[in-house]
Amino acid sequence: MCRGEEIPDREIKGFGQKKGMGRVRLAAESDLDQMAAIEAVSIPDGWSRKAFSDALKNDQALLMVLTQGEASGDLVPAKERSSGDFPAGQEETVLAYLLCYFAADEGEIVSIACHPDARRQGCATELLTEFEKKARDLGLRGIFLEVRKSNVPAICLYERNGFASVGLRPRFYRHPVEDALLLRLDLPEEKEKPC
Repeated sequence: MCRGEEIPDREIKGFGQKKGMGRVRLAAESDLDQMAAIEAVSIPDGWSRKAFSDALKNDQALLMVLTQGEASGDLVPAKERSSGDFPAGQEETVLAYLLCYFAADEGEIVSIACHPDARRQGCATELLTEFEKKARDLGLRGIFLEVRKSNVPAICLYERNGFASVGLRPRFYRHPVEDALLLRLDLPEEKEKPC
């Protein structure tokens, strides 16, 4: 992954009873505890802190966060990140995260979640929008994900962001057992604009 440019701030309405600025950036080691806590609340049998930590070190993974706080968050490759990325007292609050593994020109979003207090405020849409830009930068042409068939709000979110249903995975989920819809987002090459 190459060093990317900073992603502009965006106001996140109502989180924590106050307005603040949100920023999408690559995740850092210092984000892992908050990400694991969001995952535990959102998906009880989901990813562990260690799994997120392993993803940070994987060159075939893209782990992004939407944060609120005072620290700036340049996009920095995983190998250059450390737990000391933020000055003391200026830690950011993770509002949402997205984890995608990729190979060749395809990726799979394996986890995406928002802090319960930040849901239905556009956080996931903002994260998906910035993720799509990074995915294009990486040369990805298609993104897959699975979602519980009963998770109508998530399905609507993905469809609003360009994903389409391409299949069904019977009995994919456990606790409770449920089918998964397989969704795909096509990322065709952008054509050069005439001068």
